[in-house]
Parts: sequence; C-alpha cells; structure tokens
Amino acid sequence: MSPDTRIEHKRNSKAVFDRMIRLGFQKEFAMIVSNEMCTNYTSKRMCGYLDAAAPRSMEEVADEMLIILEERDRYKEKIENRHIIW
Repeated sequence: MSPDTRIEHKRNSKAVFDRMIRLGFQKEFAMIVSNEMCTNYTSKRMCGYLDAAAPRSMEEVADEMLIILEERDRYKEKIENRHIIW
C-alpha cells in the first residue's frame, strides 16, 4: 500500500470516527467501525448513513457496516469475474 493510500485511509477512517463520536457512540466501538470503513466507497457510504439516519444503537451501525462490507465484496467479485470472462 502506498503512503498516499495510507493517508487517504486514515482520513476516511477519521471521518467515520468523528461522526460516530458526535452521535454519542463509545470510542472503542467507533474505532472498530472506522477501521473497517477506510476506503473511499465504504467511508462515504457509512458517513452518509450516519448523517441521514442518526442511528441510536450499536446494532444499527453494525448492521449497516455489514451491509456496506457485503456490497463492497460483491462489487470486487463482480470486477474479478469480469476479468476472468474477458
């Protein structure tokens, strides 16, 4: 991973972390979620969710995190399959 990518991942994670702290979630939980939501796609999706839904429970956030990660994995698989077909 390039230094620029590391910096971008840290910036993305911080955006998720900051929003979660503002919503009143514990630092430990916010750290776990923000570490998983570090790519542009995942962090934008999670930040959008946190801003729009203002979830109140850890379960709501965890469910959304799993949905976002599943979408990311399906997209990666789709791209990989395209390369195999072509």
